[in-house]
This record gives sequence, structure tokens and C-alpha cells, in this order.
Amino acid sequence: GGKPTPGVGFALGMERVVMLMEALEVIPDTYRTQADVYLMPQHTTCEAAIRKLARRLRQEFPPLRVMTHIGGGSLKSQLKKADKSGALMGLIIGQSELDSGHFVCKPLRGGEQETLSEAGLLKRISILRDM
Repeated sequence: GGKPTPGVGFALGMERVVMLMEALEVIPDTYRTQADVYLMPQHTTCEAAIRKLARRLRQEFPPLRVMTHIGGGSLKSQLKKADKSGALMGLIIGQSELDSGHFVCKPLRGGEQETLSEAGLLKRISILRDM
């Protein structure tokens, strides 16, 4: 109801804009992935420590894109999601890792899985960021 109001409209689907940008190859590689590091808690008791680690990584390496897995699931399903995110590295953190102060670092684009101290992890991430 009410008095007619003149107007003009225009719509452009976001998907079309993204497709055009991809076709023109104007999307920087850094935006093609969602994360650099994907954190995978192995139990709900680890989630607070994971959030603390994510915050520390973001403070130490401001351009680093850190994604934290939420919602449980098996390690296999978490690794699939980590891979799908485009992350270069996955960090598997369970109660035993928290107790020992070490992290399981799994390169998602080739390389050997290793267990690192927090200092070793920070060094590994600084190398990752320089690549």
C-alpha cells in the first residue's frame, strides 16, 4: 500500500563477479585458499587451548590465516576439511599433545608429519610464511 515511489534497480550476482575475476586471472593467489594453518582439536577438552594457540599464532604472524575446526568429527573428516580449506599445514592437538607441550604438525601439500615444541612450531610457521 501507499503512494507509488519511483525508483531504479540493478542487480549483479556475486558468483558472476567472482567467475569474471577468475577468468581474467585478477584474484591474488593468497585469496584462493581459506587458511594457511588448520587447527584440529581431538577432544572438546582441547578447544580452549586451541583458541589460545590460534590467538597466539595470529598475534605472532598477523598475515597468517588460521582456521580452527569446530564441531568434532573423526581425525579423517577433520583432515578432509583441512585439505578442502586449502591450508598448507594442519595441527593435530589432543590431550597428550597439551600435556607434553608438543604439537603434531602435518603438512597438507606434501612433506613428513612431525611433532614440534611450541618454539619449533613457531619456527616452522615462520618458514611457511616465507615460502
